[in-house]
Amino acid sequence: MSVGGAVAQAEKAQTLAIANPAQMKRYPNIPTFDEAGFPVLGLTGFSGFFAPAAIPKPVADRLAKELREIVSQPDVNSKLLDFGFEDMSDVTDFPGFIDAVVKRWASVIGEFNISI
Repeated sequence: MSVGGAVAQAEKAQTLAIANPAQMKRYPNIPTFDEAGFPVLGLTGFSGFFAPAAIPKPVADRLAKELREIVSQPDVNSKLLDFGFEDMSDVTDFPGFIDAVVKRWASVIGEFNISI
């Protein structure tokens, strides 16, 4: 469940910790797993927009520009924060970010001999 979803259920459940490596801007009172004494693998969720690999660069650039403008609108950004999404606009190399995540989890899967 997303942090925002858990917080929305506050009358039914208490959010004890988040798996993000750092505290969340919208929910600074919720500790990270590390802060709560449960070290994890730096687990964090993320979302992104994906398109087919063969998309023409001008089209991809236009989509990226439009999406950045949409998510930076105060009402949209506020709602995303409510849902537990953090701003990742500083990730300038999203394909590299995805590649690093895949490599990291492939290493964890191999280390713990996890079969899928």
